[in-house]
Amino acid sequence: MNFSTRIFSFFNHILKEIIQTINTYPAGRILEIGVGTGSHLEWYQKHSVVGIDLSDRMLRKAERQRPSANTTLQKMNGENLGYSNNQFDYVVIMHVLAVTPKPEKLMRE
Repeated sequence: MNFSTRIFSFFNHILKEIIQTINTYPAGRILEIGVGTGSHLEWYQKHSVVGIDLSDRMLRKAERQRPSANTTLQKMNGENLGYSNNQFDYVVIMHVLAVTPKPEKLMRE
């Protein structure tokens, strides 16, 4: 197993644990900022998920992974959300804070 495969496996394991924890929460609406390829979307069990990403390429990949009608994908910047307050019960941000130009703005948003 090469280094990049080990890193992916490590992050994938953490992501799975986080989603398993979210699945213990009451059913609700999730905003996932930086949905990427969406390879993990099937792990959400009872929630409605809105996944956003800046990359058209990632969103095309995520569309192929989209498990159900309870998942919506949109091109959007997490620093400038197109939603009013209190639209979501939970917000998931994975692998985004380290690459966003303004992480403090993202967290405020």
